[in-house]
This record gives sequence, structure tokens and C-alpha cells, in this order.
Amino acid sequence: MTNEPDPAAANDVRDRQRQIAADLRRQILTGEFKPGDKVPSTAQLCERYGVSNLTTQRALAILKKQGFVRGESGVGVFVTANQPIVVEANHYPGQTSSANPYPWISEIASHGRRKTSRLLSVDEVAPPVAVAAAYDLEPDTSVIRRRLLLLLDDVPAELVTNYYRTDLAHGTSLAEHRLIKGGSLRVLAELGKHAGPAVDDVEATMPTIDEFIALQMPDDMPVLRQFRIIYTTHGEPIEVTEMIKAAHRHKARYLLPGPQEG
Repeated sequence: MTNEPDPAAANDVRDRQRQIAADLRRQILTGEFKPGDKVPSTAQLCERYGVSNLTTQRALAILKKQGFVRGESGVGVFVTANQPIVVEANHYPGQTSSANPYPWISEIASHGRRKTSRLLSVDEVAPPVAVAAAYDLEPDTSVIRRRLLLLLDDVPAELVTNYYRTDLAHGTSLAEHRLIKGGSLRVLAELGKHAGPAVDDVEATMPTIDEFIALQMPDDMPVLRQFRIIYTTHGEPIEVTEMIKAAHRHKARYLLPGPQEG
């Protein structure tokens, strides 16, 4: 770590406190500061970054709001145990069971944390362009939309929106305003639509107003948008899902196979 002000900061359009918060946040995420570690004092941070005490306090306030650090009066500021959830990026949607009726993408990595699902809405809507393209729908065709908020330890972790063809979902539990015991893939299988391969597109983007509110986002933090299409074994799209994850609460892990011999 350098004790000299970073000259590159002059070309960063963010407020100085946001620059400092981002630098400290990166050190937490990369493990330089571990859960329980004490963050350098405000005097040390002032010297390191060449800023005033007020700027340092504002930077730490940003990290407190984001849940990365906590203050103990008269003692100092410490890194919290609320580390980002590791998402297995190549993990197929979880299998259902009586003990695990609502599986989701973070299931493996979120072991030991209390998981809950909150159904926000179920309605019939005009599909977004990407959804219409995925299903190859005709103009003026509607879809069934299910929106859920997934929480870990009562903290919003993921906003999930599922889309289904109306002709397939109408009259089934996919179109009813209730959580589906056993998950959507069970319902689709009962309709003769057995899940096969899935394709994910992932991008970082700034949250919409609805996403910002639902996920309790900090002011300057992006979200990870995961757009998934699940096909049958015959190549028919049967479920389109948009998963919005708060970037400061998640990180993706890719497991890559080694080089093939021969």
C-alpha cells in the first residue's frame, strides 16, 4: 500500500470520498482486509490519501452503508463478516426436493445463511424485447411474468423475474400468485417440457429505479444482470429469467476444465 496520494485520482470524476471508499472496498474484496480486521485510523487514512478528516469520515460512511465495515465507539472501524456471495457461474439451476423447494443460483455458496423468497407479483405483460426474441414471439403477444425477491438473512440478495409463454403457463401454477412448491422446472416437466441446456448472458449495468429500491442499493454501485434461457432437450425455450444481483454482494466464480490431453 502506498502512503502517497495517487496522482491518477485527479482524472477520476468521482468525489474524493467515493474514490477512497472504492479503494478500501477493493482491498476488502481482495482479502487485504479480512473480516474482523481493524481499518486504519482516520489519521492514517488522511495521511495515506492526502485528504481531510471530513473526507475520510465520509468515505467510511459509504462503506458502512454498503455493509463492508462497522464502527465501534471509542475502538475503531472493523471489516464485517458480510462478505460477497460467491456465485458458481457455471452452476445449473438447483434441483428441487421437499427440503429445498425454492432452489436458486446461489444455493451452493450460500450454505449456512438463512434463505427466503418473497413473491412480488405475477401478471400478464408485453414481453421485453430480449424475452420476445428468446421465444420468437409474434408482435402483440403477451407473456406471464413472475417477480421474486430472494433474501439472505433478511437482506435483499437477488431480484428474479421469470417469463413464460402464456399459451404454456395459462391455467397452471406458473400463472398463480403463490410460490411454487418444487419450483418452476417441476411444473414445466409435468407439462412435458423437460429442462435441457441453459444459456446465460452476464453484464454489469447501473440499476433501474425498481432494482435500486428492491435491492437497497448504494448510490454509486452497479448490478450484475444475468439473463438466462432454459431449453428443453429438443431445443425449445421454456423459461427465460432475468436475475439482478447487487454487485457489492456477489462475485462470480468460473470453474474451467484443464487442457485436454492428446
